[in-house]
Amino acid sequence: MTLVVGLLTQHLGTATVIRFIACALALIVVVFAWQARSHVWIVAIAAVAVLWNPAFPLPFSGVGWDAAHVLAATIAMAAALFVRQRMEGTSVRASR
Repeated sequence: MTLVVGLLTQHLGTATVIRFIACALALIVVVFAWQARSHVWIVAIAAVAVLWNPAFPLPFSGVGWDAAHVLAATIAMAAALFVRQRMEGTSVRASR
């Protein structure tokens, strides 16, 4: 969601704030993916964290960067859903 908001407000000078939020949320999802042992999602979301890293911003712009916002938001939502399902599945199995 943050990435979509960043796409819509990029002309307002909010890029650095959006990068901090997107990077922090991506790193949180990486931790959950690590706990769920979902290695594919770790790689995908870590890539989002690197690309939206505010400490060393990469100089992307244009239509490709706009498309990357939408793609990264889709990846983040999918990762959150799949990791959550996997974590719920492992916690149910562990409690039996």
